[in-house]
Amino acid sequence: MESTPKQSIFFIKVTVLPDVSDHDRAILFSNVATSRLALWKAYYRVGKIYAALDDHEKAINSFERAFALDPTKQELYSCINTNRR
Repeated sequence: MESTPKQSIFFIKVTVLPDVSDHDRAILFSNVATSRLALWKAYYRVGKIYAALDDHEKAINSFERAFALDPTKQELYSCINTNRR
């Protein structure tokens, strides 16, 4: 699930509210970071399915979304290149 501009604005507003404790702010940042790291895998799996169905345009799109979320995963770069051929 991708964050929408409305969700991003909410996140920013919550982090600058004076009544939000540092502890709660840290939990919020941790939850956002964790969800982003797990989300790359969902896009990767969707990309693999599209690739198996020979829908390479959608596969590339999914792999690029996964790569944007976690550019340290070199297998994503490989999947993108493989589906461009």
